[in-house]
Amino acid sequence: MKNNPMSIEMGGEVAAFIEKWRGTLIRCFGVCRQDRIMDNFKGYEHDAGLQDATGKNWWVYFECPKCNYGHSFGKMNFFLEHTEIEIKAEKRGLILKL
Repeated sequence: MKNNPMSIEMGGEVAAFIEKWRGTLIRCFGVCRQDRIMDNFKGYEHDAGLQDATGKNWWVYFECPKCNYGHSFGKMNFFLEHTEIEIKAEKRGLILKL
């Protein structure tokens, strides 16, 4: 499995995914649990992945630069929904268990 950099220039669903999530703050679900701005998207060919403009399917993910945890497109909605709740609670000094 070779990981390739993903970009908007690829078009299709890959570009739509990157445009939607690039620049979004996420709390890493890996071991570091630190807040990260999503900007480093990678991917590899996968039949169940997002399609680019040429029709090739890619498993797209954001990789945490600290702990290398891969946040895949399949997990992103769940992660971002809960991350937003955690960050808002933390800023208010609340303890929140999800």
